[in-house]
Amino acid sequence: MQTDNAAIWALLRQFTRFGHGPELSRANRIMGPLISSLPAGIVVTGSNGKGTVTHLTAGILKMLGLRVGHFISPHLMSITERISVDGQPVAPEELQQALEATLEESAHDDLDAASRFEILAAAAVRIFSTHRLDAIVWEAGLGGRLDPTRLVPKKVAVLTSVALEHTSLLGGSLDEIAQEKAAIAQSHSTASYVPLVIGPLGSDLSEMLQRQQPIVQHTEDTVSVALSGAHQIVNGQIALTAAQLWTGRNDLPTNFNSITVPLRTERIRRGQGSSPDIWVDVAHHEHAIQALRPWLDSLPRPLCIVFGVSRDRQASPMLSALPKDAMLVISEAPYKSTPAESIPSPPNSLVVSELHRALRVAEHRASPNGSVVVLGGLYLAAASAAILRQADHTTLRWE
Repeated sequence: MQTDNAAIWALLRQFTRFGHGPELSRANRIMGPLISSLPAGIVVTGSNGKGTVTHLTAGILKMLGLRVGHFISPHLMSITERISVDGQPVAPEELQQALEATLEESAHDDLDAASRFEILAAAAVRIFSTHRLDAIVWEAGLGGRLDPTRLVPKKVAVLTSVALEHTSLLGGSLDEIAQEKAAIAQSHSTASYVPLVIGPLGSDLSEMLQRQQPIVQHTEDTVSVALSGAHQIVNGQIALTAAQLWTGRNDLPTNFNSITVPLRTERIRRGQGSSPDIWVDVAHHEHAIQALRPWLDSLPRPLCIVFGVSRDRQASPMLSALPKDAMLVISEAPYKSTPAESIPSPPNSLVVSELHRALRVAEHRASPNGSVVVLGGLYLAAASAAILRQADHTTLRWE
């Protein structure tokens, strides 16, 4: 059978991002009875940092010699990244077969209402059930209370951070959003909770959640990660705490430099001679950029930022969070992007819509010996990384 990503996307074509809205009973039926055969794992949610913590947690468990499944959302370069076993994305053939089984085994009414995320989570259940796994680390899609990953067997849940986001779905206040996300630690069928590891939420949110369910503050043990920025150390500490709770051990390794997390403060090109280092990060909202700010401030100058946003994001709050001395090249991704000329242009900025050219302009502006950082959008980051690696970014697909 000839299988490629185009065949996978053909199966997913009928499903939209949100479907008819979240419904756990429907998601449970689509995931099917195999869900109960999966090993109890770790489920990670949060406004910022959940992808990094998911990667680090899966990597830590793998370092212990365990066989680990890993489910993420969204992907960066290939749809197959969403489901991996022992650090390797599944083969396109395996994902296609799991999707076909999901569609064949599910009721038409459920499929008509399902979101793309539900279908991919159901495919992950079918794939993971065929591997002899010790643990699975799941990244939630959106929120927690109504997210399909709340249904999976789990021993530990994680809430990395809380920010005002998706307010029409999660609530209009930090308290409401925190409660929505923290509910991922509760069993769907009973009133019981697994321990919820929390990141630096602040005392008010932490105390509110503590009154409702079992909370574990992340460790402050010294850890080492192959990622730049103080916020990534915190992500490493959160991941370590989750792994400690899952294993019941406090003697786990704390050097995580062998664990790679793609496009999180990742240096794609090291400067040679007088050319600048070029970094890419998937930060795509104000709070993520605020977390990056100390790292951005530490980079060699001159600093030039290639910036662009998806059309469902507000550019101004992100621009306000950037260092004032940074030069900007405003550009756009090949998908779901706000036109570069529509983004407010601060002083010391250029508008260069074509991404190939924007990267070249930024490299020139940051020379000699400075830094280029690409941020503002997930799709912008992925496309830029492909260009810098001399890959064909026009073949990338997210929906």
